[in-house]
Amino acid sequence: MLTWFGNLLDILVGAFSVDNPAGLFAICLLAVMADIGIPFPFLLDTILFVTVLKTGIFSPHVFLVLLMLLAGRFIGTSLVYGLGYTLGFKIVNWLGKRSHRFQNYYNGIKSRTGKWVVVSITLGRLTPGLMQMASVSAGALRISYLLLALAIILTSVIYDGIIIALGWLARIGFKDITPEMSVWVVLGFIIILVLILIAVRLIQNKRKRPSSID
Repeated sequence: MLTWFGNLLDILVGAFSVDNPAGLFAICLLAVMADIGIPFPFLLDTILFVTVLKTGIFSPHVFLVLLMLLAGRFIGTSLVYGLGYTLGFKIVNWLGKRSHRFQNYYNGIKSRTGKWVVVSITLGRLTPGLMQMASVSAGALRISYLLLALAIILTSVIYDGIIIALGWLARIGFKDITPEMSVWVVLGFIIILVLILIAVRLIQNKRKRPSSID
């Protein structure tokens, strides 16, 4: 089982290179889908982590994965931003009636100006369940696309930077890493991601309880 999974990791890394445009396109497409609200939990994170672990932090493979991720995020976010820009307050009212969380976020970003808009969008994109809300709000409020682009880049630097750092630490921590050991490292990484997601969800649910009681 471990040997099979190890071979799968090697195939995964080899799939994302200049010699395989289809693999790179798949990453871009997955990033687009994630930004429009159709996520594949931990898949893109694992791809980036494994690529750093197997090839090193400055390898061409890592650069190509990051490039495809950024391109996909720009395309996906632009589509949602365009939807908010076109429909404006119609979609804001529709979403606001169905989600108090969206309404609160929208009201918050509405009061921001300048650099604080970029910060608000960035924090929204980094918060589970708020990514699309941030893009819709930016479009509905006619926020400059340049500010949105800065938020996309800043989000990518923060989020991908954390994944890359974890992959790099795992790589230097296991210099003579064997295929079997790499399997356990990747599985441990996925478990950590799951635990973080569960913790975030629990915190979010805890925050919702007082308002629901009122």
